[in-house]
Amino acid sequence: MIVGLTACGSDQKTTQLPRMWGGLVKGIGSGVVKKVGSIAGGADKSATAAAPKAGDTDKVVRGALAATPGPIALVVRESNAAVSAMTPVQTNGGYQTWMSAQGQSITLRGGVLSATRGLGDDLMASEFSTAAAAIHARRPGAYTRTYEHLSGQGENSVLVANCELSKVKSERVAIGEIDANAMILREACKHPAGISFENLYWVDGSGRVVKSRQWVSQSVKYLIVQPLR
Repeated sequence: MIVGLTACGSDQKTTQLPRMWGGLVKGIGSGVVKKVGSIAGGADKSATAAAPKAGDTDKVVRGALAATPGPIALVVRESNAAVSAMTPVQTNGGYQTWMSAQGQSITLRGGVLSATRGLGDDLMASEFSTAAAAIHARRPGAYTRTYEHLSGQGENSVLVANCELSKVKSERVAIGEIDANAMILREACKHPAGISFENLYWVDGSGRVVKSRQWVSQSVKYLIVQPLR
């Protein structure tokens, strides 16, 4: 089954990072991209803002946590290091939609990306049940994943990729209220037409994805999702 994102009403509030933090937030986005890029050899190198100081990162994270008592995540667009704070606005059958104050959204199931909206060349829907089971169990394996996008003519275009999941190394993830010893899993995917991409998941001992780098589309490329609590 391919699950996509549908429009919905919600009384939950989104969270916006203060505009005065623009430079700090950009630096944090660049720092996140560079750190993930040290593991993902194919990471986008176009984000060139100066790396943030530890105090700058702490300031933005504390501010984001103070803005909402519930779940919150920083979502970084790898290609330009743009950062959005996103909070959950809807849960439906295990699929949770997170939205920024600007109206951009992602839908996750167990930390695995299912759909996006407002990014341009969005991921309309995807199927990844076998992948999710392997990721949460931190179990290497091979499987197919299905991605659905809109073509230039507004028609659905389905991409079926062959993927292999492997372990990279253990790494501590400590940011905000997250402090976990995680296993980094690399998901290398290829399509017969020559499209290839590489997802990364930081998964703790309970199977929770505490950080990830996930492919959206050929134009948007990757999003880095960092929960803060």
